[in-house]
Amino acid sequence: EKTDFFMDLTLINKKGAVEMEIKTVIKKPMKLIGIEKKVNYHNTHVENPRIWKEFISRYEEINNKINPEIYLEILSETANNLNFNTCFCVEVNDADKIPDGMTVKELPESKYLVFTHKGAVISKNGSLLKETYDYIYGKYLPNSEYKVSGNYSFELFDLNRFKDPEDSKSEIDIYIPIK
Repeated sequence: EKTDFFMDLTLINKKGAVEMEIKTVIKKPMKLIGIEKKVNYHNTHVENPRIWKEFISRYEEINNKINPEIYLEILSETANNLNFNTCFCVEVNDADKIPDGMTVKELPESKYLVFTHKGAVISKNGSLLKETYDYIYGKYLPNSEYKVSGNYSFELFDLNRFKDPEDSKSEIDIYIPIK
């Protein structure tokens, strides 16, 4: 990943402070295999763990993984839409054999804004990650020079940095394609 911009930021919200780093990168095309479902933004705290559990239980069926320590969640059809597709997946070298009930996703080479969310993604008071997205789309992007390109984004879970949804030391990267 090539980086050409970096900034530190602290997101302050009603649930506390969440540290977030922002940078831009150019990412090469990716081929991914995973499980895709339609979800509602307001119910992701219920639906996503169920889809994640199904994906993890079938993870070994996927061949040709590039990095088994990194999972992605692709969010598509999200533009002004509370009902969207989510796909928990892993990057592969070759999608020659797709397990039943799974799908192949191909993301083009793109320039991305990458927001590194540091800290728990959920707390007793609710989703801290939803608040991060509200900040990204409600405050940061409208006040920046960047324009969103494409109708998807993705979250990158590196198992060396993401421990648990409630772990204050966890980190995930949110990739937003830009032009």
